[in-house]
Amino acid sequence: RKKSISKVMEDIRYFADEMKAEYIFFWADNFFAYSKKEIDEFCEAYADIKIPFFCQTYPTTLDEYKFKRLVDAGLHKINMGLEHGNEKFRKKVVNRVYSNKKAIEQTKILQSYDVQCGLANIVGFPGETPELHMDTVKLNRIIQPHTASCSIFTPFHGTPLRKLAVKLGYMEDDYIAPANSEGSILNMPDFTKEQIYGKARTFNLYVKLPLNRYKDIEKAEDNTPEGDRIWEELKQEYFEKFGDVKDDGH
Repeated sequence: RKKSISKVMEDIRYFADEMKAEYIFFWADNFFAYSKKEIDEFCEAYADIKIPFFCQTYPTTLDEYKFKRLVDAGLHKINMGLEHGNEKFRKKVVNRVYSNKKAIEQTKILQSYDVQCGLANIVGFPGETPELHMDTVKLNRIIQPHTASCSIFTPFHGTPLRKLAVKLGYMEDDYIAPANSEGSILNMPDFTKEQIYGKARTFNLYVKLPLNRYKDIEKAEDNTPEGDRIWEELKQEYFEKFGDVKDDGH
C-alpha cells in the first residue's frame, strides 16, 4: 500500500510546480508505514519543497524519530484513526488490537511539537451500544486532540463488518450502503439510528466541554426542535471556547 518515495516526489513536484499548491494532503491511512530509511529519503527530497503538509497514521504506529523528521520537513497537522475507545470491543469487532494505555503513551510524543493533532472516530458499529460509545469519548478526553471527528459507520460491500451486520439481522444483504452517510442504516435494538445520529453530532461537545455540561449535551442529542435549540447553544459555547476547528454538523 506504499508508493515509492521517488513516485511520491514526482507527484509532489507536479502539484508544487504546475498547480502552485500551497498545502499538501497525503491521502494514506498510515504514512508511518514507511521505514525510517524511507522517511529519511522523503524528508531529504522534500527539503526544497517548503510546503506545509498533512498526513495520517494510527496512535500505536507513532514513532518519535519519524515524527521529528517529518516536523522538520514541514509537517503541519497529523490525523490518527482511533475508531473506538473500548479495548475489548475494538479488538473483537473492529479488529484493531492495541491497548488504550499504549495509545495514550504514544500520543504523548506530540506534546513536545507545534503540530496540530486530530483523532478520527466512528460510532454505530454492529453491536455497539451508547455505553460503549462513551468509552470512545473518554479516550478522546484523555488524549485531548486539537480536533476530533466522529463518522457514522457505513457497512460497505466486501468488508467483514458488513457481513457481521447482516448476520446479526441489522440490515438486508442486498442493501447498497450510501457513501459518507449522515445517518446509520443499521436497525439495532440497543443503539437506534436516532441515538447514533445524536451521539455523532454531539461528539466534540462531550470531548471538550466540562463533565457538568453532560446533562445538557444529552438533551442536544435529540433531533427535535428543543434538542436542536440546545445543540446550537452548546455549539456556540464550544466555538467561543475552542475556536472554529470543526463545524461539519458532527
